[in-house]
Amino acid sequence: MRKAHSSSPERHRQEATASQRKGDQESALKSLYQSLHALSDSNWPSARDYRRNLHCDISDILLDLKRPTDALNEADTCVEQDPTWPNGYYRRGAALLMLATWSGEEDQDHEARAEAGTAFRRCLQLNKESAEAMEGLDRIKQA
Repeated sequence: MRKAHSSSPERHRQEATASQRKGDQESALKSLYQSLHALSDSNWPSARDYRRNLHCDISDILLDLKRPTDALNEADTCVEQDPTWPNGYYRRGAALLMLATWSGEEDQDHEARAEAGTAFRRCLQLNKESAEAMEGLDRIKQA
């Protein structure tokens, strides 16, 4: 197993995981952003996939922190970096669904729900077994 040095993306990601386990989402978020920064200074062969995963993890934490606009931006970055990875579409759908729930305006609510449905369906095209995407579609139908 490769040991992570002090400024490595791996070390910051491990710190984020430890913070999440303690329930400290803000510290976890900070560590993930530090991991992204450290990754930009590296030339890992798998940096693209690692970066994609980080953006997805950041989106998840931002949703936990009730910051759906920021979560959507991170999910969109994830999808842009790897349009074949289903998790990015799931995070996009989850962020849009939260935005729809909070919008308070019927037109924006309807548009966000439609976009969320598209994202969840794309996730299911790439991973037919995604229970989370199926649940997201069910939530849209119930609204």
